[in-house]
Amino acid sequence: MRNQHESHAMTEPVQIGPDVMALTERRIQHAIYREKVSACRIIMPNFTPPEWFECDVWAVTKAGFAHEYEVKLTRTDFLNDCLKKDGRMMNKHGMLGRGDERCPSRFWFVIGALAWKEIPESGVPAFAGIIRAEALVLREPQLRPNSLPSFRQYVRLTIVRPAPRLNRIKVDERVIQLAYRSSYYRYWNERQRVLTSTTLDKLEASA
Repeated sequence: MRNQHESHAMTEPVQIGPDVMALTERRIQHAIYREKVSACRIIMPNFTPPEWFECDVWAVTKAGFAHEYEVKLTRTDFLNDCLKKDGRMMNKHGMLGRGDERCPSRFWFVIGALAWKEIPESGVPAFAGIIRAEALVLREPQLRPNSLPSFRQYVRLTIVRPAPRLNRIKVDERVIQLAYRSSYYRYWNERQRVLTSTTLDKLEASA
């Protein structure tokens, strides 16, 4: 008979250490999608809402409010974000700080584990929530006593500081439809890219 600890280890993934692969923006975007998909109408990576800045991840909750997730992997990238301005030279952080009607309802910085050491919580503006992102390797539970262990990569997101509400303005339905159309075209462009790449690989192999 297994003790309680052994039983848990056999049925749940076990963290065995940090991921040796670098934490990338794309991996964090996927982690945000995984965590938030059930609570949102739409989640879009690298999307620019009208009259706003490009968002690493732009999400609309089922209640209709926008959340922006800004991924930061280095201190330099974080400092550069403070300097962002739009076409009218409006400073992004200034707009977020005063809850401008064009900004999201909530704004988050998602900071990678390495950058976390260089960006103190006190240095993050009060208008922003903070999420820490870590890349881990997990050992999956063994279904049979003598089966070989299997492993998978996993990005863990931990809320360090909740994002305050900046405004109560809901996203216009036309903007959501714009995001849906953007997703549609991205999907077909990606299919075309993969098809072209596969065709070229086959031609090179047969040459």
